[in-house]
Amino acid sequence: ENLPQLSIVYTLDTYQSIKALYSVGFNSPNFTQTDINIPTLPVPTNGNPNLIAEKVASYDISYTYFKSGHQFVGNIYYLQAQDFIQRVRNIDSITFQNSTEFDRWGYELDYQLSTKKLRYFMSLTYQHQGGELISGDKQAKFSPQFTSSFGAHYALSSKHHAGFSWRFID
Repeated sequence: ENLPQLSIVYTLDTYQSIKALYSVGFNSPNFTQTDINIPTLPVPTNGNPNLIAEKVASYDISYTYFKSGHQFVGNIYYLQAQDFIQRVRNIDSITFQNSTEFDRWGYELDYQLSTKKLRYFMSLTYQHQGGELISGDKQAKFSPQFTSSFGAHYALSSKHHAGFSWRFID
């Protein structure tokens, strides 16, 4: 199986760059998905020994800016998935099966500000297919369309820090 990876980074100036990435990867089914059989659970769970490895091809383009403690990254992605392993609940049992081919796309925005004692961070992610009922992609309905986070970290001393974070997942 070919698993190519290619990345190109172009430096615009001392503070900015653009990166393009293409990669293909896989994830083999695990023991729980292939061999476990637990008939005594309230909903019996049965492995599927016929599962094959998931394969995903991803394309990313990102822009990075870093200067004087400010860091911003914007990323657009597209992925194509084949044979993703999905948990399937039937009327009387749970099993696993490979999906048909599906794709997803979205973007991510991240910002950090760092000073000697303080760091702020913010992020926002959008996945176009999140929350949708899509034939062949049973996981899309359970994937969030938006996620975000915000937080801060403060160095009280060399050994003591305080911080907080807030996360939103729709």
